[in-house]
Amino acid sequence: MPVTSSANSWQRPLFIAGSLVLVVAALYLAKVVLLPVVLAILLTLVLSPVVGTLQRLGLGRIPSVIAVVVLAICLLGGVGLGVAVQLKNLASDLPQHKHEIEAKIERIRQAGGSSWIVDAYDTVMDISRKIHGIDTAAAGTSVKEPIPVIIETSPFPIVQSVAGPVIEVLLTTGMTLVLLIFMLVQREDLRNRLIRLWEGTGITSMTKAVDDAIHRISRYLLVQLAINTAFGTALAIGLSILGVSYPILWGFLAGTLRYIPYIGTWIGALLPIVLSIATQPGWTQPLLVLGLYLVLELITFNLVEPLLFGQSIGVSATALLIAAAFWAWLWGPVGLVIATPLTACLAVLGRYVRNLEFFSILLGDEPALEPHVTFYQRLLAKDPDEANEIVEEFIQTHSVDDVYDEILVPALVLARENREREESTAEEQHSILGMIRTLLDEVLTKQTPPSEEPAAIPNRAENNRVLVVGCPVRDETDELALSMFSQLVDARKCRFEVLSHQQLTAEVISRVEQEQSKVISVACVPPGGLARTRYLCKRLRTQFPDLKILVGCWGLETNVEQTRERLQAAGADKVSTRLLEMRRQITPLIQVLSHMQQPEERQADAAAPATTL
Repeated sequence: MPVTSSANSWQRPLFIAGSLVLVVAALYLAKVVLLPVVLAILLTLVLSPVVGTLQRLGLGRIPSVIAVVVLAICLLGGVGLGVAVQLKNLASDLPQHKHEIEAKIERIRQAGGSSWIVDAYDTVMDISRKIHGIDTAAAGTSVKEPIPVIIETSPFPIVQSVAGPVIEVLLTTGMTLVLLIFMLVQREDLRNRLIRLWEGTGITSMTKAVDDAIHRISRYLLVQLAINTAFGTALAIGLSILGVSYPILWGFLAGTLRYIPYIGTWIGALLPIVLSIATQPGWTQPLLVLGLYLVLELITFNLVEPLLFGQSIGVSATALLIAAAFWAWLWGPVGLVIATPLTACLAVLGRYVRNLEFFSILLGDEPALEPHVTFYQRLLAKDPDEANEIVEEFIQTHSVDDVYDEILVPALVLARENREREESTAEEQHSILGMIRTLLDEVLTKQTPPSEEPAAIPNRAENNRVLVVGCPVRDETDELALSMFSQLVDARKCRFEVLSHQQLTAEVISRVEQEQSKVISVACVPPGGLARTRYLCKRLRTQFPDLKILVGCWGLETNVEQTRERLQAAGADKVSTRLLEMRRQITPLIQVLSHMQQPEERQADAAAPATTL
């Protein structure tokens, strides 16, 4: 049996790695087949809302599909034709700018003079001559006449090298159009078959996954298409006003490359800026072009996209960049454009299909760990500074009181669980508790309202406040939890005294009797400790029938009602699973006891001898 377990421990990673290699190889080798399918699916998601609108207006399904596809082809064809014309003009006009480019290079060289730029240039040229076997000393004196070499080649390889990519593009386009038409016509049938394929996951989960993916991706593609089109149009108009040549080409390039997250705009800006530097006599136009790109990108990224998207697509920024690099390597330039929607599809699929959950973890934009887990992990790594940052960041969006129940108490539960499973040592647990105690003193105490600080209480009323004794059941973890709770109660009406966890049950009973306390708060941080808590409640109830016993099983999430019933049967008046819940329980009790003490104060004042002034 141990041999089998050991074998599985190293076979599973090898199986996963081998599966990933096979999947990547299949995606690369089956590019000709898979690329049209993926493009058709994405175009179907974009055009389905338009087809549905035409159908609701009374046009049939097939006429609606044909009308939408023909309109899309006309729009893409018109834009493509305009871009092709500008590309042809650019190719024919570049030789005319040869003298301007040479003059600009010469001016840059002269501006550098004999500086390090010229020295570096000369060094590179010397190294290049030596690599090619040219004598640098005789390079400028003896130059042999070149011997003309005529190489006769067959035209067929040239035709083949040109015709191959063209045929591949035409086949991909044709297959994409055919698949697009059939997917638009049978989109409901394809959706149902997809749900049937994953019926083992559950029809409810798969229906949510499909609807979420379709809605999220369709919305993203439509909005992104509108934003990129507007960006490219505004850029083309701006470049035309600035006098930059071929503005339609640069606008189309910028709108297309904006599908590449974060860096696509600047890749598209490189060519027009370089062309403007090379062909214009001064630096005014290049700087204006750079400023135009910068202004448009800032407005789009900070104003337009947050307003129109509303919510994130559900993929982290790092995952988008890695996905863009991966799909570009796998499928070329088309992979750059489809990287974001494909990554989002995988993230949504991982959110609903349990076996693919790792996609949601790796690609999603949700935090990898919950705040209390991250907080505890930083304490375990002995990094209190980052742990404090987590708490301070949490306070910015939540109240200070929520920190106790959402971060600190769950961290105590994790510490106790790890200690009982012997995954951490006693020294590590003691260190973690010490860092939490320091956090309470340095960070959370500063957030306490001044009106609730004990220093604001008059000295005369110090002994007249209601005394609440805090009793830890087992160890310093429970004692620290009680210290947290003492910061949540109103110090103006309550005097909270936390006993040491080293005191025995008899000592606790003696302390309660000595102080004549009316309320006791018993803390038991799970897991475990229920038997000792029940024993303590029984002893206290037997000794003090009128004592109000409040038990805090703070952080308990399982068998809550059963635990509550067992503790109440042992003598507890109230049982809470959160610090704020116990505060709601103890606040009215303190108010009642405080009012009961006020008549005693007045009687004591009346019985005191009068002071002669």
